Amino acid sequence: LADGLEYHILNKNGLKIGVFSLAEEEWIDTLYPYYKQICEYIPFIDFAGVMVRKLREEEKCDIVIALTHMMKYN
Repeated sequence: LADGLEYHILNKNGLKIGVFSLAEEEWIDTLYPYYKQICEYIPFIDFAGVMVRKLREEEKCDIVIALTHMMKYN
């Protein structure tokens, strides 16, 4: 949404750090209730798995951080 990046990579003290964000569907509804008309929601557990693999395997990140604003615990 809003031309946001899928992830960001930082290099600090010789470490490659990958950062991505997660949100539960109910939270997105509070920001933009019509998002379903412009994009598809991917369940956060599924998306986290994809991003961790991508950042670890393809981008070779030493550390992966998920920034979240969520209330669900699975």
